[in-house]
Amino acid sequence: MRPNFPLAFPLAILAGAVTTFVVAILMVPIMGEDREKTFAGVTTAASLMAWYGAIICTVYVLLIGIGVAVYVRNTRRVPSLRTAIIVGVIAAGIPFLVAPLVQRNPATKFDIVLLPVLAITSAISAAWMFWRVALRGRTATALVAIAVLAMLAAPLRANDLVGRDLVIPFAGRSPGAFGSVWRTDVIITNTGSKFANIGLGFHDERGFVPAITTLRPGQTLVLADAVSFIFKREVSHGWLRISSADPNTAITASARVYNTAGSAGEFGSLVPAMPLTTLSQHAVLAALSGVSGNRTNIGITNPNEVDDASVELKLLDAVGDVRAQSLVTVKRGSVLLLSDVFASLGVEPLDDARLDVSSTLPVYAFASVVNISGDSDLIIGAAPDHVVNGILAPQCAAPAELALALLPSAGYNIHFKAPTTIDRIAELEAKYGFSALIIFPTGTFANVATMRLTDEAVAGLRCESDLRFVQQNGHGTTTPPP
Repeated sequence: MRPNFPLAFPLAILAGAVTTFVVAILMVPIMGEDREKTFAGVTTAASLMAWYGAIICTVYVLLIGIGVAVYVRNTRRVPSLRTAIIVGVIAAGIPFLVAPLVQRNPATKFDIVLLPVLAITSAISAAWMFWRVALRGRTATALVAIAVLAMLAAPLRANDLVGRDLVIPFAGRSPGAFGSVWRTDVIITNTGSKFANIGLGFHDERGFVPAITTLRPGQTLVLADAVSFIFKREVSHGWLRISSADPNTAITASARVYNTAGSAGEFGSLVPAMPLTTLSQHAVLAALSGVSGNRTNIGITNPNEVDDASVELKLLDAVGDVRAQSLVTVKRGSVLLLSDVFASLGVEPLDDARLDVSSTLPVYAFASVVNISGDSDLIIGAAPDHVVNGILAPQCAAPAELALALLPSAGYNIHFKAPTTIDRIAELEAKYGFSALIIFPTGTFANVATMRLTDEAVAGLRCESDLRFVQQNGHGTTTPPP
């Protein structure tokens, strides 16, 4: 095996960062603050620590690694693994062990325990990786070690179904095909350590129906036949938004949509809620069937309450040939249902088909494959990312406050500290890509009523020095800061 110095540097940095993330995931729930002891809080804190760990590892690996390369080239001697680890531990550990003793502010358990442990474990990992690749040429085993660390971290980042602002794409109460009778139960769990005020908004063709509840820490609430008993609709279908005005709230939710008229009992599917910010403009719905007594229904939910979504549907057969294409419009704040997708697209029934969904706006795409007995399989097509609550930390020392709504609607209000000018508002519009639909006569704030104000734009606006606070619009529930 030939030593590989160029590959050793990035692999050592990666090993240190991944180790930092895994160790932080284990320690933050024990030593972190209360707001960090939720799933969202743990993964966010661990990710931030891993990022800083990667920066610190880069500096140490470059400095020490270049020194080792010069040493080996000049002496033709290879340090032992023990020497490599000792050097790494001393170089990385001593600064973090000494810092709590000399800092002016009182040292916390984060300073005394967590930072030194993270520094030492990541140093051991980086030193081992550098020694294996740069000095022994064991690239294959090093890559296996990276893969193992990544697999340890992946399950901890995979569950993006927890957040503070969730979308359930379908909830209904109505008769269906073949004598079926459909109902919806809603299940909500507070995974956090504090009481959570939860807003539930049901959107259907007749408008918006709100409800509010409070969950104890760890409490699970089951709302049976929610469309009727909670939202007072006897026959209706729509979608649900479940949210909290507290950015540290961590909730998970789902809907059980089931047929009560089956001869052998109830049949149905569990529809998971997705954080609003994880919805995608592209989705793939696979394993669709219209043969052997099966029928496939398609749903596309557009949670944007301002703009319609133009959606391209492309149906492919089992071997990947395109069999049909169609362009549909999903109205703002609504769900589009296509009963029997094959008939809707004008093709013969297929088995193991696939539907590709491409939208101009983020949507929640799903399919239900129902057999002759009324039993159904749910297929989720939305592609989640790893954003949990959609709130990005402003990159400034004293950001303007952010007031979130319990029952969010479209857009934000931007409040200035003092009367402003049309030119200043125009400057912010150009900078952050929004349109101020209402500018109040007093000039004290602008109402930005557009869902296209991105999370990055909100974070950026909060760093503008003349802003007092940014307020999310809500269905009569937003409370501005004092």
